[in-house]
Amino acid sequence: MKPSPLDRKLLRDLWSLRGQLLAIAAVVASGVATFVTMRSALESLTYAMDDAYARQRFADVFAHLERAPERVGREIAAIPGVAAVDTRVVADVTLDVPDSPESISGRLVSIPDDDRPHLIVPHVVRGRLPEPGAVDEVAVSDAFAEAHGLLPGDTIAAVINERRVELRLVGEVMSPEYVYALAPGSLVPDDRLFGVLWARRSMVAASFEMEGAFNDLVLTVARGVELDAVLAAVDEALDPYGGLTSIARSEQQSHWFLTNELGGLRSMARTLPGIFLGVATFLFAVVLGRMIAQQREEIAVLKAFGYADTTVGAHFAKLVFVVALLAAALGILGGASMGDGMVDIYRRYYRFPQLEHFVSSRLLVVSVALAFGAAAIGAARAVRRAAALPPAEAMRPPAPATFRPTTLERLGFGRRLPVTTRIVLRNVERQPIRSLISVLGTASGGAFLLSGLAMVDSIDRAMEHQFEAAQHEDVTVTLGAPRSVATAGELARLPGVRLAEPFRVVPTRLRSGTVTRRVAVEGFTPGSTLRPPIDERGRTQPVPERGISLSTKLADVLGVVPGDEVTVEVLEGERPTVDIEVTDLFSSFVGLGARMDATALSRLVGEGPSLSGAHLLVDASRRPALDAELKRTPLVAGVGSRLDSLRRFEESTAESMSFMAFFLVFFASVLVIGVVYNDARVALAERGRELASMRVLGYRRSEISAILLGELWLLALLAIPVGMLLGRALAWSTLRSFDSELFRMPLVVLPSTYARVALVVAAAAVAAGLIVRRRLDRLDMITVLKTRA
Repeated sequence: MKPSPLDRKLLRDLWSLRGQLLAIAAVVASGVATFVTMRSALESLTYAMDDAYARQRFADVFAHLERAPERVGREIAAIPGVAAVDTRVVADVTLDVPDSPESISGRLVSIPDDDRPHLIVPHVVRGRLPEPGAVDEVAVSDAFAEAHGLLPGDTIAAVINERRVELRLVGEVMSPEYVYALAPGSLVPDDRLFGVLWARRSMVAASFEMEGAFNDLVLTVARGVELDAVLAAVDEALDPYGGLTSIARSEQQSHWFLTNELGGLRSMARTLPGIFLGVATFLFAVVLGRMIAQQREEIAVLKAFGYADTTVGAHFAKLVFVVALLAAALGILGGASMGDGMVDIYRRYYRFPQLEHFVSSRLLVVSVALAFGAAAIGAARAVRRAAALPPAEAMRPPAPATFRPTTLERLGFGRRLPVTTRIVLRNVERQPIRSLISVLGTASGGAFLLSGLAMVDSIDRAMEHQFEAAQHEDVTVTLGAPRSVATAGELARLPGVRLAEPFRVVPTRLRSGTVTRRVAVEGFTPGSTLRPPIDERGRTQPVPERGISLSTKLADVLGVVPGDEVTVEVLEGERPTVDIEVTDLFSSFVGLGARMDATALSRLVGEGPSLSGAHLLVDASRRPALDAELKRTPLVAGVGSRLDSLRRFEESTAESMSFMAFFLVFFASVLVIGVVYNDARVALAERGRELASMRVLGYRRSEISAILLGELWLLALLAIPVGMLLGRALAWSTLRSFDSELFRMPLVVLPSTYARVALVVAAAAVAAGLIVRRRLDRLDMITVLKTRA
């Protein structure tokens, strides 16, 4: 079928404007790709989470306590609204894996001896669950098995209740409770140094003398039941048995990390695509508006030959349709590929039975709608103008622009400026709105880039503070229970130990009014050097001899200031409850912290001097001997290494940060190039006659290039500081949105980051300018001068 004249004109327009239209399509595609990447990763993770939670019957409420008889579990099951209850025995242990020199932290979790349906059922990846009644069989988390190359049939040793026991692995499993498995006190998962074991209830209970008793409880609630009422009832039932505050699923560690990650993805999926699509909408409006202005005569001829207004409008709408279709296709393909890479990274840290990347049909429809929506909004006004333009009006050339001296010239500085510079300044000042929009469009790319790089700077600063300024030890040894201070001497005599500083940590519940938080209060001894009490700037901040010092975040959560009192309920030993004055606040990037003088803390607990463990400074050459000795020491419940923690954090974040850095730099460059290139092409189209006339009058190519590119690069130069200001504000807003009780990050933007942003914007502007310069060099002066002004 032979194409109509308007279709042939459409093809010619597409070809002649291919550079500008491809630039617009690239910006729209960037927005669509960002949306598809974030949303598809979000949907894939959400589906994997919901599927695992449903299949494995993840609990709604979690509670830990010291010890309670089984009848208490039955009493809790009778609480109105409770649907199902499982009591368990859960304890931290130390693991000894063959061919692994480190002392490894572990957690032993009981599973019922019968096979009736229970809560939090482990998913078997390989092998099987331990047989009922088996006393030496365990299943292990698949991530831990993978990290150590363990298979069903292998044997590992564990220090259980200060006794060394040989255990046989019979299976590898996943649990929704440990999708994001963190060792106590850790910031990131380390599958090599922390493993979870599951064994039958009879075996675990016998190991910890818990026959007929439990120290952990999980339950589900009926739909529509008030959760807070159930939590209060559970706390009341467990309080006489050393119960810690029960928590809802939303506060469960693994789920909390996962939902925060999902929240971050959801936030980025809403914000980032909007930046690109907003700029793309502007580009559609500018380019199509200028194109229609240049085709006034063609529109007049079409209408004179009888083409209806709707037909002319549809002709230009088709052009927008083609660009939007191309952008949608490129964006979906690019987003699907990048989403797959993002989910592959998540798959290494979030352990789900089924975590596969997919792009839903609904997401495809929404993505196409976004592309066409941005195109339609941007082009609507221009298409209406084309359809409504009367033939007689279209035959007349547009009114000439008004030229007048610039502000600098009126102030008397004009004579000192070259002619080309004065022309550039006049063009910028003559169209302030368009210049401002161009600056903001270019600045948005720089802002987007700076906000992402500032996140990296902020995380680096927080980790530098956490692992270098606040921690100077090599190894931290945690004991299974509080011991006398004489134990510090025993630890100091271990192989390779150069210095041992004891520490005391007491689990407490802090209350102010109706707000409560479970917090480990740390006792500080004056003169401590391995873990000195410091503020966020690394300065020593001595702990007051009286009262309690709270982190600023904890004080904010509790709603207290220095001079107020908080109720401190000790959750071990005799469990005293006292009111203590808040005497000081300190800044911290991690967790909710509380500090007391070590002597005052001992008085609070009602005990003599004691320790929970020790920070050790170790001779590196004798570290293997120390690790071997710690693995044989029954009283040691856990061993942590500062460098291992730092290494794991860097490993876990380096790949994702590199992915995001590439993501940000690439799309920010596309955004900047798209804006700058289109500005340059529009300027060339509008001023082609003017530039050709200057060539005829004797101006060199370099001089007319300086006029065109000078304006382009001046606007880009102005966009750099604007982009930095907007980027800093965007980075601050992003960091505040991620501010939580677990992590806080300072806003840090290094000079090198500002330099990189300036370099990317400048390089994009130069690249776009050089592309346009080639067209300027090939300018046909005779053809241009034949056109009507």
